Amino acid sequence: MKYKLISLLVAVGFSLCAFSTENDVTAMLSNAEKFYAAKEYDKAIEEYSQVMDHNVVSSDILYNLGNCYYHNDDWGNAVVSYLEAQKLDPSNDKINGNLTFLLSKVEDKNAAEAADKSVRVAVDEKGFFESLYTALVTKVGSDAWAVIGIITFILTIAGVVLYIFLQNVLAKKIGFFGGIVCLILSIVANMFAFMAKSDFYAKDKAVVIEYSVKLKSEAKDSASEVSIPLHAGTVLEVLNTYTDINDDKWVKLRLNSEISGWTKENTIKLV
Repeated sequence: MKYKLISLLVAVGFSLCAFSTENDVTAMLSNAEKFYAAKEYDKAIEEYSQVMDHNVVSSDILYNLGNCYYHNDDWGNAVVSYLEAQKLDPSNDKINGNLTFLLSKVEDKNAAEAADKSVRVAVDEKGFFESLYTALVTKVGSDAWAVIGIITFILTIAGVVLYIFLQNVLAKKIGFFGGIVCLILSIVANMFAFMAKSDFYAKDKAVVIEYSVKLKSEAKDSASEVSIPLHAGTVLEVLNTYTDINDDKWVKLRLNSEISGWTKENTIKLV
């Protein structure tokens, strides 16, 4: 009896803690939205950040957070927030529109730095297969492909049932060939879902969060600079990482075929 009472009290305690935490998160989210509407962006950022510290994250929260950072002229963290929101909702027009707009402003700033130098600051054009991969996998997202995979698998089973249990020749043919097509589509959809999920968790992009960063030829402070100043919000491809003897973490980055080099990890955020 004693142990049952203790177990009951522990369960009630956990329930009360969970209820209290849920109420706290709801209050913080409400405050964040009030501050956002009132254009008090510093306070809104603080509240949204606390909400996410409780593992409550959504594309809407990240989108609003990105807008707050943008209005505060913190382009680096704005781009990070938009990119993370885009991962959660890749087909959202508002997120994609704001991200495209801000990246164009960042590119204009980098272009101004390169105005008197023969340096290209635009990212390389995507090849056909890379564009196709982005359109089919990244833009659709793992959840959508998983749903398609489930539906086509159910249709595969339906085709098998038609083929086995119906006597009509036409129905058998529809069940047989339709089942094969649906099985192939199910396999492809699940492959795309797996690839999209891998992309979601991959930290293969980096965003400059300092006012500007010059990439270096080697992963050391004394190395020569190999780029113009790249401004906050610049998105680069992660090529490699390295920890030096002082435990400083370095990341090798690539903007395009002309600009690549090393910078310390604290100057960027991985996305």
